[in-house]
Amino acid sequence: MTAVDVLKRKDAPPGSTWSGDQIFASWKEWEHEFLAVQQKFPILEKFVGKLLSSPEILAEWMEILNELSLRTGRLSMFARFAATVDATDVEAKSALGQAIGLQAQYAAAISFSVPEMIQDPAKLKEWSQQFPELALYGHFFESQILTRKRIRKGTPLVWMSDCYAAMRFPVLSKRCLMLSLCENAIHEEGHVPPHTTGTYWRLVYRHGLPDSEVRRYGAIAYAFAVSKSEDAFYPEWVVRSKKVARELLLSADRFRELR
Repeated sequence: MTAVDVLKRKDAPPGSTWSGDQIFASWKEWEHEFLAVQQKFPILEKFVGKLLSSPEILAEWMEILNELSLRTGRLSMFARFAATVDATDVEAKSALGQAIGLQAQYAAAISFSVPEMIQDPAKLKEWSQQFPELALYGHFFESQILTRKRIRKGTPLVWMSDCYAAMRFPVLSKRCLMLSLCENAIHEEGHVPPHTTGTYWRLVYRHGLPDSEVRRYGAIAYAFAVSKSEDAFYPEWVVRSKKVARELLLSADRFRELR
């Protein structure tokens, strides 16, 4: 049996590789775009509590949302493709880690928007019909209104946590578990049953969080959800509360590091 020479990625014929240079000509260009996008995140804070103050502000928000969604997606896609086609590319793996972190930051920064917008469905519908700038988003607004009831997603969050753990991103892994804990607590009236989505098992037996702490965090999340029922459609919105975030997310540092 003859040995087969395996080409290194850099030596592969251009016709057999994806045209990444049409997106970013170099990693330096990718890094420049990464920093540019990251610097735009503070702008999002000025919209908190103001999305329904005028159609002009809502239209401006939607434009910024579209722009940043596209740019963060492009950064992530480029890094993921590069890391996938060449497992030895250390720079690509590093960029992928940065891109995943950037998307997590972006998701947290915009998490307030949907719960805030659907507080006044009639106004959303009226604006999307009367203002051309918002007509494009009419179906989006309608779908968010129709799904106003909180949709459980505890199990997918646990799966995401496992994926992040496998990729050695412990902070993101723990965050998904804390979101799942909120989800369980809201649905089970403050309890986090050991037999539901696997959240309890992972928090207690994998990360070493005491049973008493799991129960306390569940009670905190449920108490907030009851007091702010209009805001508690999604676990992200519950965790966004300063009190809950301080109790749940900052305490995540007490977990044992993933091995």
